[in-house]
Amino acid sequence: ARDRAVHRIAAADPERADRVRSLRHVVPARPGGVLALLAGLPDRDVVVMAHTGLEPYPTFRSLTKAVPLQEPVLVSAWRVPRADIPDDVAAQTEWLDRQWARVDAAVASRFAEG
Repeated sequence: ARDRAVHRIAAADPERADRVRSLRHVVPARPGGVLALLAGLPDRDVVVMAHTGLEPYPTFRSLTKAVPLQEPVLVSAWRVPRADIPDDVAAQTEWLDRQWARVDAAVASRFAEG
């Protein structure tokens, strides 16, 4: 899925594809929804979340069948003040890609911890 996403991005935006190609644990963000939220709520901060522990459950159905889960789901979250988010769409997409790189690093760290 990750390689297909990068290939799709490369067809439309090779520079962005270069930015997201290094992601190893997450699929590149699809910025449309985030960009719409940023435009519609221009004075709101953003909370970004990363999680591990749901990898064995590729579908919501498989997840619900496994409840109660035997292993913990670990979640990291951080708040980004709206003043730290650029105003133009291209810069917002770059910002989102940087946040996704941080998500990828958080997931990698969790996997390294075991």
